[in-house]
Parts: sequence; C-alpha cells; structure tokens
Amino acid sequence: MKRLLNIVLLLAGYCFTPPVMQAQIGESSLAGLVNDPTGAVVSGAQISLYGADGSVIRTAQSRIDGTYLIPTLLPGRYRLTRNCSDLRRH
Repeated sequence: MKRLLNIVLLLAGYCFTPPVMQAQIGESSLAGLVNDPTGAVVSGAQISLYGADGSVIRTAQSRIDGTYLIPTLLPGRYRLTRNCSDLRRH
C-alpha cells in the first residue's frame, strides 16, 4: 500500500510539472557617467564596448546629463572606451 502511494505521488508530481522549464539567462547592463577633468558632465561622448577578441560589441552616446546605458550584456570581460572631440580618448 505504501509503495502504491509513493507511485501515485510520483506520478501526480510528474503530471503537474510544467513540460518546459525556462533557464535563467544572466544578462546585465552597464551604466555610467562621463565627466571631464574638472568634473563637468560631458554630453555626446561616444562610448564603445569591446569584447575579449577586440571586436566592438556595442556603442552608445552619453546623454545631455552625461549618463550612458548599454543594456543586455552577457557575462564576460569587456573593454570600455569613450571618445569626445573635446577630450582625450580613454
């Protein structure tokens, strides 16, 4: 009887389990603020994000308040540069 109960519970658990389970995808975003050497915000700076192989992954431009956002990045190592006509490239 106990064995039958275990089988029934196992089958019931199997029947109520969703057929497809979604895996969690580890995505993230990168946000920042571009400042000049005096601390003033820089709008319009070109932000480039490079992958480990040196290829450009994403680009963005800093907003009027100097902020930028690069969304939906997968885990990994990246190199970030910013370029503005008024400032040196970093």
